Amino acid sequence: MATSLCSLRIVVAAAMICTTIATGSLAGDRPQWGQRFSRNMVSDETGLPESFDPTTGENIKWSASLGTESYSTPVVSGGRVIIGANNGEPRDPRHDGDRGVLLCLDEADGSLCWQLVVPKFQGDIYLDWPRAGICSPATVEGQRVYAVTTTAELWSFPMDDHCCSSPAIHDGLAFVADCGRNVHCLDARTGRPYWTHKTDGEIWGSTLVADGKVYIGTRREDFWILAADRRKKVIARIEFDAPICSSPVVANGTLYVATLQRLGAIRKASRR
Repeated sequence: MATSLCSLRIVVAAAMICTTIATGSLAGDRPQWGQRFSRNMVSDETGLPESFDPTTGENIKWSASLGTESYSTPVVSGGRVIIGANNGEPRDPRHDGDRGVLLCLDEADGSLCWQLVVPKFQGDIYLDWPRAGICSPATVEGQRVYAVTTTAELWSFPMDDHCCSSPAIHDGLAFVADCGRNVHCLDARTGRPYWTHKTDGEIWGSTLVADGKVYIGTRREDFWILAADRRKKVIARIEFDAPICSSPVVANGTLYVATLQRLGAIRKASRR
């Protein structure tokens, strides 16, 4: 199925692309990694199976091939399941060899709706690991899918390094971090850059947008709070005593930040 595409390119290793999906989100959809907006990995779904067996097919709705290696997490929106894969088992004879692949599957039966096939970055294998495919989970906002690939389609924005993060889309803005220590704010529709903030360390987690703010931690033990706005504003920089590799999460008025050694629950103190 042909789709319109637009993209954010990371010059040396990865890029954020977006492509339209057929319908809007349904109740119970998971359009991004974790809970929508909060990224909290908790669901209110009920009636899930207590056990299943891939061998006998017990409680297996369907199973779809992802090639030979997949490190991505699926997202579900509008009757579609979006997941990154590799090209170890080519689905189209026109695309042979090592490629990154973004699959769109039918939520009902797992059949292939469309795929985006992306060439691997040529050069340093540490910037685009062989056969790893597309690793970062996609994000669905409205009728567009945002993911991380190695090329740009309609618009591009150069970054300093490769990317382990998933984008956060809010109020027409795309917030995404890279391993070059940067947090970027772009126009989600056109790719126009609004600002870039240089942190003190590599960023492996994803940005969290909540309460009009952008939250992100780095592997140099610092945590940043920025305004979720077209104009750059640093609200706070907090020093931790260990590297931060994960993404911050917010739930029930509490911000959770995990370092390599401890999990912190952060809540605004009530005034007496």
